[in-house]
Amino acid sequence: FNVSNSLWIDQRFPIYKDFLDRCKLGFDANANVLDFQSPAAPKSINDWIKEKTEGKITKVIESLKRDERLILVNTVYFKQPWKEPFKEFQTKDDKFTKTDGKEVQCKMMNISHGFGYVTSDDAIFVSMPFKDQNCQMLIILPNEKGDGSLLNVAKKYLEANEFKGVVEGITHRKLNLSLPRIKAKFSTSLKNTLINMGLANPFSEDADFSLISPEKLFISDVIHEAILDINEHGVEAAAVTVVRMNLMMGMVSREPPPIPVRIDRPAVVVLYLKSTKLVAFVGLIKDVE
Repeated sequence: FNVSNSLWIDQRFPIYKDFLDRCKLGFDANANVLDFQSPAAPKSINDWIKEKTEGKITKVIESLKRDERLILVNTVYFKQPWKEPFKEFQTKDDKFTKTDGKEVQCKMMNISHGFGYVTSDDAIFVSMPFKDQNCQMLIILPNEKGDGSLLNVAKKYLEANEFKGVVEGITHRKLNLSLPRIKAKFSTSLKNTLINMGLANPFSEDADFSLISPEKLFISDVIHEAILDINEHGVEAAAVTVVRMNLMMGMVSREPPPIPVRIDRPAVVVLYLKSTKLVAFVGLIKDVE
């Protein structure tokens, strides 16, 4: 696994050195200063992402907003061949059933070999080694079909203690394994997901990033993009997470759009003193001529 981190700072933005030092020490994150108003700025960030993901993710940031000041980027890249590759001539046309019950055509890879294997009341687990045997791919196959079962099983067994229990319970068994060839890409904003998980403050006017800068910041968005390629030879995966941070003043521009009001029929006008609420003039507008 290759994990990389970076910070991209607008040249107008004051940032505390202590924060940069902590990012470097804790995450090996290098700080890069750019002119965010330059049309070339997004390309600089995208080129770094492209390099760190070996060209698999090429364009995450289309443009930078006027009030954007800081961007945090994390990438993960993985590529490993199987310890025991699938033979391409054994890959056959087959069917894959989606969570909604619909069947789609797929290329199904097939192999008869020894793999890590264990079962539970609600799932089957298969552990597949790569050439670097410190790296493994664990497949969790729910016993029941459907999106709900898939999410429940994922949530359950990705919990640290449950995951550890599964891995420790794996034994070596010979399997006739059928695994679809997969080439998938996923991109989304994590903003609403994080807010629904209880992390609303960082996205609001209550955000407190005072250890980063004397200027008041909030997170405007968190973008995540990932690719996964599973084939006869091995697995290649890449992911990027981008945290976009703006000046608090930028939140003003995110107010609801202006409400249209047309005074195109009779109305009342009142002239008054704001301090005393004293009405000085009242007029009934029945005509404009």
